[in-house]
Amino acid sequence: MVGTFRPAFTGEARRRITRLDLRVARAPAAPTPDWPDNTVALWLIFGQSNAEGYAPWRQDPAKADPAQAVAFLSAAERAVHPWWRLSSRGAGATAGRFEAQGLATDASPRTSGKVWTTGANGIPEGTASFGPEIGLVRHVLGGGAPASWRNDAAPSLYILKQTEGGRSVDHFRWGGPGQDLILTALRQSSGETLTSLAAAKTVLIQGLIFVIGEKDSTTLHPSGASMAESLDVRFADWVRQIRAALGVEAPAVFVEIFDALDARKQTANARLHALAASIPNAAVIARDPAWQTVGDGIHYDAAAQAAIGDAVFAHFRQSYGRPGDGLVTGFPFAGLRPWFHVPPLFIDDGGTNMRIAATPAASGTIHALVTDADAPVPDAAAIRDASAAAPGFRKAVTADQEAVWWSGSGVFQSNVTQDCHFVLEDAAGQLGEVATVRRWANAKFAPDLALVSTAGGAASFSVRPAFTGDLSWALHAGARGFMRPEDVETAAFEPVDAGQMAVTANTDVQIDVTGLTPGQEYTLLVTGRKNGTERAVTQSESVIAA
Repeated sequence: MVGTFRPAFTGEARRRITRLDLRVARAPAAPTPDWPDNTVALWLIFGQSNAEGYAPWRQDPAKADPAQAVAFLSAAERAVHPWWRLSSRGAGATAGRFEAQGLATDASPRTSGKVWTTGANGIPEGTASFGPEIGLVRHVLGGGAPASWRNDAAPSLYILKQTEGGRSVDHFRWGGPGQDLILTALRQSSGETLTSLAAAKTVLIQGLIFVIGEKDSTTLHPSGASMAESLDVRFADWVRQIRAALGVEAPAVFVEIFDALDARKQTANARLHALAASIPNAAVIARDPAWQTVGDGIHYDAAAQAAIGDAVFAHFRQSYGRPGDGLVTGFPFAGLRPWFHVPPLFIDDGGTNMRIAATPAASGTIHALVTDADAPVPDAAAIRDASAAAPGFRKAVTADQEAVWWSGSGVFQSNVTQDCHFVLEDAAGQLGEVATVRRWANAKFAPDLALVSTAGGAASFSVRPAFTGDLSWALHAGARGFMRPEDVETAAFEPVDAGQMAVTANTDVQIDVTGLTPGQEYTLLVTGRKNGTERAVTQSESVIAA
């Protein structure tokens, strides 16, 4: 490889992890307000194996003594009833479907097929185990639930839980191999689902619960650094996708992973705190030293999962809940909104026009409006209404397919820093999230990126930045769509090679890459920053290795 390589994640100070006090006092006895008619409470749980839950059902004290589940419930109420429904996990026709569940019976909660036994990880299949959802619902009911919540004819408590063990955060985002896992859960149309629930009842989102970080701490950047260093940057985009689909900035909590004095896992937990500080309505549930695993140093046991459920509910109740019952009413869900899988980004600068790439989650129209830099961000309706004429523009798009287009000449001012605001409108006229992208005046590439294959499984790329600063690149096996510049910089989605280097304005950069598989297609993405701030466009080229 020719050129100077500099790791992308050096010099980043670790945040001091502060611990939430999990010994939250129960609200004093008070008349519980009536739960609104025809209303349900909805929690959403996402993540990997600790979200699935490896805590064996046999460890649950309520297995031997059902009275320990929720003391004031009758024996019949602890059985399987429709007033608590949990979505099926997995893919295909079962993802995102709600099923009746029990809190303390021999019936499996069916949240996972894993269990830890001495000397055997992950067997036997079919042995019931559980995650944070059991403790969560028990503490909801134990906090003074009105009898109406336990009415078989009017289910009120719902949890959508979509998980897959041993995966990084990039696995679940658009562009990762598990992107359809989450999409299927949100878009499911068979049985009782988010869509049918919102059509029949008022759905109030209680919060988003994420239990992830283990895989990111052990996955390595091509430089050899832990991907935990960039966990917050990549994780934030996944949270954005889910919130944009739901149409509300629902409160989110991130549960720390079991670090066991492992430096990489401690870094992952530190980045969870950085993530919570970087986005609205977010917090971290810090690991209590009393939490133990099932024996593998990774997966929380039944007592820890119960404590996590308690801490999650306590946070949502105290931060967003109403007096009496503590459930959250400020984040209603009325149905999925149009959102961007990949928000619009600039991929070429034509002077008075820009080339743009975006991947929408709904068919319809992307509307755009160009404004002065730092001008107030217009609302979605204003962008739509102004997009018919310059400095606005629009583009018809198809759901889940990347759109690439030029804005049209005269929309931008040549060599002027400006902001461009985008909104996605679906075929029904529903407006989704607003995304803003800055076009920097002088952070450009000219000539543009070129990638050629050379003999013996090697390739060479060249580009000339018009700025002094940093250049980042990532090489992926196979065809890839355009990525956010942040994902190029952090080497997201496990590229086969990646790097970052200092560049000088108007000086050609050439980098040779070796070790490629002849006949295999590769995609290279390049981006850059001027003075560490002004972001250049993201460019992409593909090649078949010779």
